[in-house]
Amino acid sequence: MKKLKTLLIALGVLVFVFMFYWVMVRPSRIKHNCSWVKEMVGYEPAKPAMTEAELLKNGILKKCGESVAERLIGGIEGYYQQTCPKRYQDTIEAYKVSRAEVPAKESWRKSSDIEYKFCLRDKGL
Repeated sequence: MKKLKTLLIALGVLVFVFMFYWVMVRPSRIKHNCSWVKEMVGYEPAKPAMTEAELLKNGILKKCGESVAERLIGGIEGYYQQTCPKRYQDTIEAYKVSRAEVPAKESWRKSSDIEYKFCLRDKGL
């Protein structure tokens, strides 16, 4: 009889602890975690130095006025003809010097109302 009483008390304590966790601790952790959004910012991949010929060969750079489709994507033809040589030279300048990879940095921001509500629903609250 004493073992049964001890077992019932232990089971009652276990149920109480589980209910306390489920009703009090779990929701407060979820609400706290949903209040903040982690963002990774500042990542830039490594970029090897390339010559103009290598850029053309790899398809990174295209001569101005090569295709009609390219002109249409660039906007009206007059605008395209003005911006294409500048983009061409800017690309060459960007690839003259190699650049090492810049790792992403972790940043936290307060979540928006929509993100917060979505997160709560996603976590089951």
